[in-house]
Amino acid sequence: MNMKSYMPIILLIWITLFLSCNDHSNVSTVFDKATSLMETAPDSAYTLLQGIDAEKLTSQNHRARYALLYTQAQDKNYIDKENDSLINIAAEYYRNHGDVRPRFLSLYYKGRVHFNAGDYLNAMLAYTKAEELVDELQDDYYAGMLYYQIGDIYMNSYDYPKSLESYRKAEECYKNSGKDLHRIYAMLGYSDIYYNMNDYEKSDSVYQVIISEAENLRDSALIGMLLGNRMMTFVRKDQMLEAEKIFVDLKAAYDIEERDSHFWACVVEIYLAKGDLSTADLYMKKSWDYAKNLEDSVDCYITSSIIHKARNDYKSALRDYEAGILLQDKSVRKNLQQPVLTIQRDYLTQELEIQNLHLRETKWRNNLYWTLTIGASALVILLFYAISKKKKKETVRMHLAYEELRNTLSNNHTEMSNVIQKMFDIHFSMIDKFGGLYYIEADENKSIDKKLRKEVELFLTSYADGNGYQEIERIVDCHKENVMSLLRSEIKLKNERDYQMICFHLIGFSAHTISVLIKGLTPDNIYQKRTRLKRIIKESEAPHRELFLRLLYMSDAK
Repeated sequence: MNMKSYMPIILLIWITLFLSCNDHSNVSTVFDKATSLMETAPDSAYTLLQGIDAEKLTSQNHRARYALLYTQAQDKNYIDKENDSLINIAAEYYRNHGDVRPRFLSLYYKGRVHFNAGDYLNAMLAYTKAEELVDELQDDYYAGMLYYQIGDIYMNSYDYPKSLESYRKAEECYKNSGKDLHRIYAMLGYSDIYYNMNDYEKSDSVYQVIISEAENLRDSALIGMLLGNRMMTFVRKDQMLEAEKIFVDLKAAYDIEERDSHFWACVVEIYLAKGDLSTADLYMKKSWDYAKNLEDSVDCYITSSIIHKARNDYKSALRDYEAGILLQDKSVRKNLQQPVLTIQRDYLTQELEIQNLHLRETKWRNNLYWTLTIGASALVILLFYAISKKKKKETVRMHLAYEELRNTLSNNHTEMSNVIQKMFDIHFSMIDKFGGLYYIEADENKSIDKKLRKEVELFLTSYADGNGYQEIERIVDCHKENVMSLLRSEIKLKNERDYQMICFHLIGFSAHTISVLIKGLTPDNIYQKRTRLKRIIKESEAPHRELFLRLLYMSDAK
């Protein structure tokens, strides 16, 4: 065959390559356009990305960029995705490719997806990795977004001091980036924290500042929301006349129909203070209508019990009050069971990874066998034998690791179940004891408050030292990878109190509880010491340093 005979084939190959390059160019152009629209017109960016057939993307770079941009566009259009399969494509790729910006954003939006799913632990782990890139990123706007999300996690975990710190960092970053509206929402975050901490004076003072700035921005929707928050602080301060005045103004000038359940419960309290039970009933119904979660239902039941009490219907009041308390117990049980659920989930994930390893190894062996059969030589056969022997040892090692993991997780599951049962026994026995103290006859001239505080002190100090503390440290070792034994053997701390504080922190005790257990320490001292101890561990050369830091940061997120 002469050269002319090959011309059609060469032409076909050239056209295919041209079209392929052209498709890649078009996809990159769409990605660039979507990126430019992401902040100013996120809906348009989302529409552009929807026009791309992700199944036809062949390069890893395009798949990763599509995964990041599509997840970002969904988030900015208030589409809360809870499945991390798409963003994981971007996170895995940008871990070893690209510059710091897509690496940061892939971790940030991975955290957002986990947060939407209520998985605060994995959300915090993603945010912690993203925070390590903040200095290199040098973008105050995205740093502000990150710290705001961290503040939300701490608030939902009831760690108000850390939440307050994160919101203040977000405010500072937004201020540096010139994002006034974002800065106002960061301030709103820590004013809400003051409200949750019952510091209503500070909360109200921040609300007043934010309202003034919102008026300058002429954001009527934000002003209406802030006035509603001020109304609730007046209710909590029992300043019902001021609260009622704000409520009347809100009804006249703003759309308040979509306010949350807690807002309407506060309105109920305003009219209960006036003795207007019929109006209180009306707003009580609205509070129930907007109840969306367990906390809202508890709030509604307690408020409803107050209405019944005002009507002297003590039977109905007791019924609703008990219903609210039972819902609170349900929340406690759910939180107690969470460690067991996490262990089960990790066990199943590990088991699936081992199965996939076996499948990949089998496929690799088959391919290698046929390759060696076609072009076999004495040297290649010898090499194959060495590789096969190494793989066999690795397989045996993986089997042993798998069995050890299964036994460990099984033991941890049993241990945690026993701990949960023990905590329930203690919980209800203490309620029974406190209930008995409450109904002591008045003529016995005993101080209920004093006896209750004494019982609580005895209960807590039983775990502060001796056998009680040793039992806690043993349980922490049992289900947290033998951390306390390793810590004691690898890092020399200043005194025994430092080890005890780390142990109590790992088990999830608050700074206030730790200050009771360890005499001579205040909550502020504990935050300072905790930071110092983390720095000591981080600067040490302990073999298990990464384990210690990981568990401490996981405990921070609770």
